Amino acid sequence: MNQRTPLSFLYDIPQIKLTFTNPTRFNERIFIGNIEDAYNVFYNLWDKSTLELFEEVKVLYLNTANHVIGAYSVNKGSTNHTIVDTNRIIAAGLLSNCSGLCIAHSHPSNNPIPSDADRKITETLQKACSFFNIVLIDHLIICPEENKYTSIMHGK
Repeated sequence: MNQRTPLSFLYDIPQIKLTFTNPTRFNERIFIGNIEDAYNVFYNLWDKSTLELFEEVKVLYLNTANHVIGAYSVNKGSTNHTIVDTNRIIAAGLLSNCSGLCIAHSHPSNNPIPSDADRKITETLQKACSFFNIVLIDHLIICPEENKYTSIMHGK
């Protein structure tokens, strides 16, 4: 007969581990010094064959020196809509121990003008980031045409 002590249930609880391994050496990490740097990294991460097909959301996570820790593809949507999951963006940021993040989403229409929804999600994400001491560097809209993008936070 298996006897249980009053605290034996504690041994059945799954243990949570927080780990992150970055195989890239510090001197080889990409530096984001301005919005153009962020755009170039995002544009090179995007599958060009899908830029005109559907909206997609990606995030770059940065350390305190603005070096890229990693990138995360958050969601893919329809031709004019996608879900920007703030919880998943913040969760990935906390797991990577980032100090800042930059978000981008595509506009298949090639129209770089942010919608009211784009501005609202930027504001929501900025509030969520600030709660965890993460700096939202910017929110970019990426268009299929190369070098056509908008910085929602910096108005470029």
